[in-house]
Amino acid sequence: MAKVDDSTSNSDNTVIEISTGRIRGNRLSHSGESVLFFGNIPYAPPPFDQHRFKGPQPVAPWSDIRDAKAFGPAAPQAPRVADDGLTIVGGTDCLTLNVWVAESEANSPNKAPKPVLIYLPGGGFMRGHAGDPMYDGASFAAQGLVFVSFNYRIGIDGFMHFDDGNKDRNKGLVAANRGILDQLAAIEWVRSNIEQFGGDPTQITLGGVSAGAGSIVHLLGTPQLQGKIQRAILQSPSISSHSLSDAAASRRAIAALLQCEPSREAIAQQPLHRVVRIVAGLLASYELRCHHRLSPRHFFPLRPVADGILVHTDPLKHLEACWSQPNAKPPNLLVGANEDEMNFYLLPEGQIDKVDWARVQAFAQAIGLGDSAWAKKGEAGQQLAKLQGDYYYRNPTKNLAVLARKLGAKVWQYEFSWKASTFEGRMGAAHAMELAFVFNCIGTERATEMTGTNAPQKLAKDMHTAWAKFALGQAPADWPSTGAKTWR
Repeated sequence: MAKVDDSTSNSDNTVIEISTGRIRGNRLSHSGESVLFFGNIPYAPPPFDQHRFKGPQPVAPWSDIRDAKAFGPAAPQAPRVADDGLTIVGGTDCLTLNVWVAESEANSPNKAPKPVLIYLPGGGFMRGHAGDPMYDGASFAAQGLVFVSFNYRIGIDGFMHFDDGNKDRNKGLVAANRGILDQLAAIEWVRSNIEQFGGDPTQITLGGVSAGAGSIVHLLGTPQLQGKIQRAILQSPSISSHSLSDAAASRRAIAALLQCEPSREAIAQQPLHRVVRIVAGLLASYELRCHHRLSPRHFFPLRPVADGILVHTDPLKHLEACWSQPNAKPPNLLVGANEDEMNFYLLPEGQIDKVDWARVQAFAQAIGLGDSAWAKKGEAGQQLAKLQGDYYYRNPTKNLAVLARKLGAKVWQYEFSWKASTFEGRMGAAHAMELAFVFNCIGTERATEMTGTNAPQKLAKDMHTAWAKFALGQAPADWPSTGAKTWR
């Protein structure tokens, strides 16, 4: 992993002027390459107080050199481990981004601008942080890319839909799908500022995992990004959206648990720690979701909402319409899913062993599968994991690949099937397991929490190289853009 090189950290190369002022970053050493890092760069002001539930607002310029040597806070979220019940992870000043670039390529008039990889973290639209060590961009920068990551609003602040959503939208009074609006604002910031870091705004790859990858599917259908994204990396894209009735049911459930009215004003008055924990509690408890009549079709209580503006009921049909326009073409794609996706969600708290056939049947019926389309074979938990993995991740991945190829894109499709040793070997090739390999960070403390200690370095090197080549606009070696490749 990259390490800070303090010996020359005052060099002018660590100071860059962007549209709102000057920032000072850090010089890192990564595998013998000097990499510059700039963190906690605001692309919008804190989305709370007078800005709460609005779209992202413009950033006020500053006159002094702003410190950009560390990550900014995550968007407010519940911790992953049990504690006193009062603590939250992250902070309100969360709409920031981070940039890594090889020093030899940064801000140099004698160098051709470098392709840019913008990576959106996942987390089920209720967790996630661009500062997570799993998203360290130094390796990609050392490969010749300008790497960017950013935080966006999650939970109720990013994705709860209110009845007045989109009302007076142009005035910024109320906005639906605020997390997606944040993402658009961050991407526009990159397009406007990345040349200052040596990046090429005409060669952008959007990459992401899970909720981040699912967001990219919606982003690619927006008018703002048509023709402006050259490539996209989608790792286990979670693209299903809530209908307006789904969104209303979630809002009522969360308000009932908060013991307040399901209105924007009432929910805004609730303490953040209560809100984020109640959302996390709904995710953790199938029984609680059933009690509040949330559809078995949805695993996550909050998701992008099909408002017909940013998010559409069938995102792939909307993309087909966009990409079928005259002079339009889909970006080239690197897209895939993992063999044992749902183990990530169903194993850690033992849910998979508590699933009964009634729960499997309820999910199958909710997604339109009749009893003849599935069978009571083996354990109910394993059957549910397969049905949900297919529905949430594998089927959308295949359908997106077919669509993009049909409309003229090159598509590098994959399945990740390397089995982790965690949870006594039961975790397998679970959701997000590929991240440690894609970012070439196996062996780090954060990565081994997922993979265990037996992750093969060659697989990490090969996957990381393939992802980097794709983002550089090159064809990954030994991976044809027809069919699918299995990484194991």
